Amino acid sequence: MFPLHDRTRRVVSLTLFWLVCVLPTAGILVWTLALRLPWHVRAESQRLGWRLGLRVALGSVSHPRPGATVYEGLELADPATGRVVARCPRLEATWETTADVEGRDRPFLVLRTAAMEVDVGQPDELHRLLDRLLAGRTGWSDACARLEATRVTLSGGSPVAGLAAFQARLESLAKGIWAGVAFRCDGATEGQLASVCFSRDRQTPEPVLHVDLNTGNGDVPCALIALGWNGLAALGSECQFRGEIQADVSGGSWNGQVRGHFSGVDLDGLVTRRFPHVLSGSGQVFLDQMEFRDGRIEKASGWLVAMHGGSISRSLIESASQWLSLEVPVSLRPEPVQPFAQLGFRFAIEAGQLQLQGRCPLDSPRGSTLVLGPGGPILDAPRPRPVALASLVQTLAPPGSVQVAAAPQSAWLLERLALASSPDAQVAENRNAARSGDDARR
Repeated sequence: MFPLHDRTRRVVSLTLFWLVCVLPTAGILVWTLALRLPWHVRAESQRLGWRLGLRVALGSVSHPRPGATVYEGLELADPATGRVVARCPRLEATWETTADVEGRDRPFLVLRTAAMEVDVGQPDELHRLLDRLLAGRTGWSDACARLEATRVTLSGGSPVAGLAAFQARLESLAKGIWAGVAFRCDGATEGQLASVCFSRDRQTPEPVLHVDLNTGNGDVPCALIALGWNGLAALGSECQFRGEIQADVSGGSWNGQVRGHFSGVDLDGLVTRRFPHVLSGSGQVFLDQMEFRDGRIEKASGWLVAMHGGSISRSLIESASQWLSLEVPVSLRPEPVQPFAQLGFRFAIEAGQLQLQGRCPLDSPRGSTLVLGPGGPILDAPRPRPVALASLVQTLAPPGSVQVAAAPQSAWLLERLALASSPDAQVAENRNAARSGDDARR
């Protein structure tokens, strides 16, 4: 060591004190104060809004520890209408290294909250947000994110009050964007969570959205699933689904398959409120498999059962007897609406043909009745045979319709059934087959 003059030592000490102590402390104080100014909250709002494509409002932003950011009073709104889509009182964001769906360790932006509210009364905006995320048209196109919420409250007329143990993931993969959601509906038993997975393949000429829903070992309200697939709304607000739905969506066309169990099916919503007939009660549908293309059912097999009774109109009984080659074994009561004790039959749809096989009484393995009344069978199929699928449309269409497709009530069915040929050609073919069968029996 070489000796320093006393004045030199003081200068060096003061310089080091300013460089090591005063300036860093002042910088930290200035940075801390800057993060608490309104402009920082506005900057964070604009940054999140750019990433999500939504209007973002924040009450405050804080950084409790390195690498962690806490947003309070978070609101996401539709930029066009200004209507709030989601609210979160407090959301904490951190970065963690986690394995993705392909097993690779990658940095994830992890978002955690105890409570979150989502407005499902405007599903179109939620669909647009999902489309932007999967198409990579947001600031998250090359990142991975995970959301964990203890409870998500659904507002806006949702059929479900809330979701528990909510988890969501968004991952950017080589083939495209993958997103997954897992949850448990209120009232569901503990066990495997229901899950919905979305993926978009960017390597195909036309983008295809793959959707895979698995309810686990619990039931999911069909009205909740109808937020994405509105065709299930016709099954009623009390209908529940347990099973699996797989679909590919391209150019607005839905292709896929369904397997599972529908409980609490509203028969009034399917028939009475759509057609000039009455069929009331609560039923169950056990689907072995249903395949659909362009949103129309091409192939299906399963059971329809109503074990707790209901009512059916004489007009529907007579129309089913005429067009579906069913028999009415007993004389009907004079009332326009007949009570029934059980309804049960197996159905099979394939190649534009429909076959019905009665299974009532439900406690008998040899039942052949479709509708069982208090005094005996109402509709019976002792010799089940295939009929044209268009006959089902004619059964439910208004009496006296010259053209099946021209009846307004039948339009809903024609949009959901894949007919092998024109409806009227199928009806004529089925009528001729029925006449041939009657001649043979005579």
